[in-house]
Amino acid sequence: MRIISGKLGSRQFIAPKGFATHPMGDRVRTALFNTLGDIVGLTVLDAFGGSGAISFEAISRGA
Repeated sequence: MRIISGKLGSRQFIAPKGFATHPMGDRVRTALFNTLGDIVGLTVLDAFGGSGAISFEAISRGA
């Protein structure tokens, strides 16, 4: 998986192995953050995140 945008954009990270986690795809994550708009300075809760892809993306974008 990779971080799409922000300070850490294009960096790769490995999702945890296992049957219980399935990382959110790049297209869906892009659509989510395009819908949210500017998130600089906001607090993001990625409850039951599994792979942490949403958290990493939010941190990269300034949340």
